[in-house]
Amino acid sequence: GDIGHQAHYHGSMSAPFTVAVFADTHIRPEPLDTQAGYPSDAEHNGRARQAVRTMAQRHPRFAVHLGDLTHTLPTLPTYDAAMDLARDIFRRLPCPLVVVPGNHDVGDKPDSHATAPPVDADSCARFEARWGASWQSWDHGGCHFVVLNSALFNADSEIERAQGAWLAQDLVGHG
Repeated sequence: GDIGHQAHYHGSMSAPFTVAVFADTHIRPEPLDTQAGYPSDAEHNGRARQAVRTMAQRHPRFAVHLGDLTHTLPTLPTYDAAMDLARDIFRRLPCPLVVVPGNHDVGDKPDSHATAPPVDADSCARFEARWGASWQSWDHGGCHFVVLNSALFNADSEIERAQGAWLAQDLVGHG
């Protein structure tokens, strides 16, 4: 199947619109797992729920999550539970949601100092099964939006080359 696609959230060319932006929610499975670096890590889930409630009241046309939905990593046994909980929390938004993966969601660039495992096609596929393409574009209100899977930058992989080819094609199509 296609990786990367164009979604359409159409709106008037001149009407203002609201976009909700989330990042680093670091949702953890419940009951909370033991992967905590700071006492405040126990508050991530409640903060994410409150952020979704607050943004839903503003009636955004769409929302973008910039990555690190969960605190767990793709190699941990708690990953699926955390991702399922994140999906349940963000399902309460009254608008389309685009999720860009972070290093906690798909892994990190290959680096001996990275704490997350290296990104690979399997971790991207697991993410995309829940959230859709890890890179995509859409048009709204006279704007062309593009999000990329930055964990793939400099990964020297086939999936990185696929994202680059898709981006070149997408930009040609939109001047």
